[in-house]
Amino acid sequence: MEKLLLDAKDIQVLTGWGLSKVRSLLRSGSIPCLKNGRHVRVPRTHLEDWIANEVERTSHQSDQLKEVKRRIAKPEALEVGQGRGRRPTKA
Repeated sequence: MEKLLLDAKDIQVLTGWGLSKVRSLLRSGSIPCLKNGRHVRVPRTHLEDWIANEVERTSHQSDQLKEVKRRIAKPEALEVGQGRGRRPTKA
């Protein structure tokens, strides 16, 4: 039977992350958790939802990065007057 509440070591085993990384994410509040005194537990469903949201968020950022790289690769797409923001030098 699967555990409903996971501790840091359970999360480490499930994700393959280092224990210090897991604890850091828990301390910062990045991973939603339940605290009871010194004990920190994460409902399995919250961890699964958090991971799915992070994957979606990072894939969206990846798409944005690809678009920026595409624009950089085609400098002719820049309109006249746009450039790198440098002022023309006086001769």
